[in-house]
Amino acid sequence: NVLAGVKIALGKTYKKVEAEEEWATRIDTIWYDEEAYTPRVEGGNITWNVFYEIRESDYIDADQQLAKIAAFLKQHRECKVTVKSYADRGTGNPEINMGYSQQRSEKTVKALVDAGVDAKIITAEYFGDTVQPFEENDKNRVSIITATGLKDVKDKYMVKKFRTEEVRYRVR
Repeated sequence: NVLAGVKIALGKTYKKVEAEEEWATRIDTIWYDEEAYTPRVEGGNITWNVFYEIRESDYIDADQQLAKIAAFLKQHRECKVTVKSYADRGTGNPEINMGYSQQRSEKTVKALVDAGVDAKIITAEYFGDTVQPFEENDKNRVSIITATGLKDVKDKYMVKKFRTEEVRYRVR
């Protein structure tokens, strides 16, 4: 048989019958992490407001806040710092308020210098109650510290995100 090229099949033959394939789809959710950035310094400027209680130039929270500001400024020695201090119009008189704003300005500069910020980069001004930077009276008991000439700084953090994807699968 082999030499003649003839094939003889003995017995029954079975034809394979394929089942019809069914397909379905489902929506899968795929989770992933993506980097995001929060600008801490944009445009080379950053401003902090240090608020004070009425008739005060010393304030407990101000010392803690000034220490954090000084730590930032020590890391960015290329900047220039301006301290502007104010008093609110609602209390005292112009002479007393000028004294409060002067004390706030001097103590703010001293706290920054004591914490290691170079005194040469700091400019200080005080305005009493002649200028009111905020509409709310109580907010005008403030020293506004502005650092200019900074490089832009962005803080990186991870954000959990997801996307949906349609998946086709075989049903048996």
